[in-house]
Amino acid sequence: MVYDHEKLAKALLDKTKQKILASISSEEKTIKQIAESLEEEPSRLYYHVKQLKDLDLIKISRSENLNNLTQNYYLSNTEKSVNLTFDGTLAKDSAILLSQKINEIYTKGFSVLNKEFKREASKESSNVEVTVTSLSLTKKQWKAVNDNIRQILNNIYDEIEEDQHEEPNEEFEYLFLTYKREI
Repeated sequence: MVYDHEKLAKALLDKTKQKILASISSEEKTIKQIAESLEEEPSRLYYHVKQLKDLDLIKISRSENLNNLTQNYYLSNTEKSVNLTFDGTLAKDSAILLSQKINEIYTKGFSVLNKEFKREASKESSNVEVTVTSLSLTKKQWKAVNDNIRQILNNIYDEIEEDQHEEPNEEFEYLFLTYKREI
């Protein structure tokens, strides 16, 4: 599937859509059940669920016919991993939501890092790694490095989909922020 990165980014950064995805990440639910778990009215979720389905982020896992009505059960399309790059217009148009998401990821990361400091984790048992690098590159080299990082992540996504029968995966969050340093 070819993704519309702008629509996908906006959907993944939307708080309501994030809550819906979390609600059906491991258990199929009807819109009514999703609404109950989020303490929302079902009518407020139909639009969000349709958008998530159109973006292939959720799927209908099964349907039941009840009194001439079709009841759909939704499940997060967790086997689909999405790698988004925010630059140019997409970054500008999503600036507030993107800033909130970056802050959320970093806040969670700092929390894990602080726990690791307190428990004096060894390199092997640690649940966090921090890498800070400054390089002197041409713009062309910088773009090539970014493309290589994205390609590595895409290759990992492909491996994850192929290895679904292996032991359960733990979730790791990655956030790469790269920019031209101002002197």
